[in-house]
Amino acid sequence: MLAIPATFYIISRPSVDKSYTISTDGEQQILMRGKVIVSGRFDTIYMKQESIFGVNHDSTFIFDQAMQKFVFVADKSESVSTIVSEDLSAEKEKAAEEAYKKIIKTPRDKITIPMLENYIMDFPKSKRKKEILALKDKIIQEIADKMSEDGLYQQAVSAQSISYCEAYLGKYPTGKYNKEISGW
Repeated sequence: MLAIPATFYIISRPSVDKSYTISTDGEQQILMRGKVIVSGRFDTIYMKQESIFGVNHDSTFIFDQAMQKFVFVADKSESVSTIVSEDLSAEKEKAAEEAYKKIIKTPRDKITIPMLENYIMDFPKSKRKKEILALKDKIIQEIADKMSEDGLYQQAVSAQSISYCEAYLGKYPTGKYNKEISGW
């Protein structure tokens, strides 16, 4: 989950060297110059005007081109913070929309609950969150309706999903696995 801090400042630099690129490695990003990795892993790396930002959880770093490394940013600048936060929010929403379209284009029998839960975790503020939650609830209910008590319990255990646990408790409020499910 990406969290943008409210306080940081920009170190003024000449324009960003065009040879820097952002590469994605799994769910994280690294800064590269040509084929050389010049940074550690960040939740996101963002180029804005003359600066390059790295964001990890609630910490923001700015890339110092002279030192060839990211440095922690701790001072305040509300106007810059707002601009970067808005740009990152727009970028995050664009990624959320692309992920949503991918899910919707997936055949219904191939959509998994973990896929939907990952979307919700990755994009908790997405405008499509309610639709994904509704789809998840509908699929879980369809699955629960077709399963026996033992089958639904096994599904909840194997999927390690709170949603399946809730479906089990909803369908079998006094079921034989109630204590196990309630203890999760």
